[in-house]
Amino acid sequence: MHTEDEAKELWCPFSRAIAAHRRHNKTEWRGKQPAFNRIVEDGRVEGAWPTGCACVASQCSAWRWWGERPVTEGDFASPTVKVGYCGLAGNPE
Repeated sequence: MHTEDEAKELWCPFSRAIAAHRRHNKTEWRGKQPAFNRIVEDGRVEGAWPTGCACVASQCSAWRWWGERPVTEGDFASPTVKVGYCGLAGNPE
């Protein structure tokens, strides 16, 4: 389970981005560009994703609220925080 802030730091495997092709330090569009969701350089996945491919948490129709968990760090007014999960990934039970 994740708080909304935690979820927004995670990659969403269902998101896609379209980017221009770079050639000789010049950005250009060449026909139809494929959509992708991870940054690949020299055939290796670098573990990064493009802006816009992160989880949007409760702004996504697949987001499911689970309940609350205790706050374990910081000085918060509430002793609990709401948590949820991606419904497309299945129920975490």
